[in-house]
Amino acid sequence: MNTTKDLNSLPSERSWALDYIGINWTPDFNCWDFAKWVLLDRLGIDAATAFDAIHNPLSIDDSGEAIANGLLGSWKEVSSPMPLHLCVMGKKDTLHHVGVVVDSDTIIHTNKGMPACCTSIEEIKTKFKTIKFYTYAKDHTG
Repeated sequence: MNTTKDLNSLPSERSWALDYIGINWTPDFNCWDFAKWVLLDRLGIDAATAFDAIHNPLSIDDSGEAIANGLLGSWKEVSSPMPLHLCVMGKKDTLHHVGVVVDSDTIIHTNKGMPACCTSIEEIKTKFKTIKFYTYAKDHTG
């Protein structure tokens, strides 16, 4: 069953996600670039700066591993996702994909060859072995 959300089904308080639906994935603008852009645009958080602790530019795999291993003090794992938290995912033990939480059961993300879309967290759970949620530590929500 495809549980990708219809644009009209997003609650109005989460309608901010509509601004990003359909933005194309490219090799130069992948899922991590998309998530960084949303955080910068919506919250003014320069996620690229937070990840300079590892190297620049940061690969998708390195970003997920760095967050998961607590190497970046700017990010805090949370158990209950809230809007604009990161959702970091992996098919095995390596985290390699990222999206942004829209509401308690939806993320927005891009994927190779796919424009940005909203997908239910339930559907994400069927496609990824590991799913973790993070907030920017200065935010301390969650």
